[in-house]
Amino acid sequence: IIAVNVAIFWLKVWMKNSTNATLAEYYSYIYDVVLSVAISVVGVFYTGVAEGLTHAENHRTDTEHNDSLIFKLFFVQFINAYASLYYTAFAMKQLEGGCDGYLRCMDDLCYLVATILVERLAFTFLYDNLIPRLNAWKRYQEETAGADVSKFTEAESQYILDPYDEAMEMINRFMDQVIMFGYMVLFVTAFPMGPLIGYFSNVYQINQFGYSLLYRKQRNPPKLAQDIGSFQGCFENISKA
Repeated sequence: IIAVNVAIFWLKVWMKNSTNATLAEYYSYIYDVVLSVAISVVGVFYTGVAEGLTHAENHRTDTEHNDSLIFKLFFVQFINAYASLYYTAFAMKQLEGGCDGYLRCMDDLCYLVATILVERLAFTFLYDNLIPRLNAWKRYQEETAGADVSKFTEAESQYILDPYDEAMEMINRFMDQVIMFGYMVLFVTAFPMGPLIGYFSNVYQINQFGYSLLYRKQRNPPKLAQDIGSFQGCFENISKA
């Protein structure tokens, strides 16, 4: 994460001092877009790393396993999602001698938060909707090649759907809500429209997740839960940050 942020910061400095008039004029907008995409990509990459590390720890119970995984994800995702925003709000003016073309660094923060929220919505559509649909369609074509689908039993119809990973599906959904909650609570002063974008993002994800459960995933047995577990602590820590 540090290496990625340093590389993007170096890119911003290079564009700012570039002899290319277009880069020098629009470097702050390019920086916002590149940074927002990097946050999403690093988040996806680290999720796989954290899952592998947690499996290697070989916990005795599922609860211990999930708690350890949630801690790893929250700790790193918090830094990944908010480090650049905290830097823009509190350190950029002192370290860089000014803001990126604005009188106040709050304006930089506003554009950066807005870009990140819009990019998250686009990334969610691509990574959690479009790509899974293409993969599901490919699996369906492979499993039903040369077969009469109308004669499939319920078990056979469920088999050709994508398996439902109960633990990771719920952890990923909750972690996404935790990070979105942070954007809306921590930086609402800089970008007051954040909660509205978050609302539409949540409505879209509810519909997307519901469609996935109904039509793309194998049937998942319902289970009771006492509460939201370790995610309660994540939300409380976000509120205190």
